[in-house]
Amino acid sequence: MLDSPLSVSLPPEELSVARRVPGGVELKFSWRHRDLLVGERDLDALLDDAGVDAERIATVHLPPGTETRGGNVGMALTRANRGAIATFVHSQLSCLPAADLVAHPPKRAGYGESIPVLASLLDITDRTIAVENTSAESAWYAPEDLGFVAVLAERYEPLSDLRLTVDSAHLPRDGRPGVTPERVDAIRERLGPDVPAVALDFERELRDRLPDEWDPSVVESPYFPLLASVHLAGQAVRSVHLNDPRDDGVPRLDPHADDPALDRALAALADRGADVVVEPDAGLREQPEELRARVTALRDRMAAVR
Repeated sequence: MLDSPLSVSLPPEELSVARRVPGGVELKFSWRHRDLLVGERDLDALLDDAGVDAERIATVHLPPGTETRGGNVGMALTRANRGAIATFVHSQLSCLPAADLVAHPPKRAGYGESIPVLASLLDITDRTIAVENTSAESAWYAPEDLGFVAVLAERYEPLSDLRLTVDSAHLPRDGRPGVTPERVDAIRERLGPDVPAVALDFERELRDRLPDEWDPSVVESPYFPLLASVHLAGQAVRSVHLNDPRDDGVPRLDPHADDPALDRALAALADRGADVVVEPDAGLREQPEELRARVTALRDRMAAVR
């Protein structure tokens, strides 16, 4: 992992932007990058052309998609995609030996369906895999869902290298996160027969990870679901895609305005050694000075709360 805990997410064709922005890089693929994903174009050569040191690449973000069809290469974490993911890792990522994978789960799969897929991918790729939370109801959505996955990874040896990437703009904002009976029941409905018994008594552990009461100023923050997720997922958090929950953009931080939930979340991430990743859209990537200013403001905020 890089000394710098702050990275910028960039698509392969815009890696040169990294030369004007300090810190690490998340290399973010989509289905449009078929030539790189299937090995028709060499990733090492791409890094050389962009002038980006391979050591700056902290994570490789695989594209979503449950199927490979035509020119669309899907690399969501499904049984059908295991071969495509493994081939990509072994054929293209030898130049990035320290980079972890960030991947999307299938929205309709329960935990029991996902466990053997994840275990086999961790084994055959020999990489840490961080699963990103979904933007809609699924087994990988709410803070409590992420907490359960963290408990599972801690207790079940084949998933010991499984981690989580938390997107702060994907989390539900439907009230106070908490380990309620309704939310516990929702998790249990998704377990399935293949979930190991060591993870079934997760409820008490999740309750112990949350404070008995939250400060009202924390609860009112749009970053409160992120803070709750960081508490619940603990050491399983590999990185956070820090997107503003109000507009899904790179946060524009006011150095004179406090946000207790954001500050506490950043402090907790520093304690856990997790990366903070910003995901600029195409418009902001075309404004490297503005991007640099926002990254610098976030870096200053992270330093202030450590």
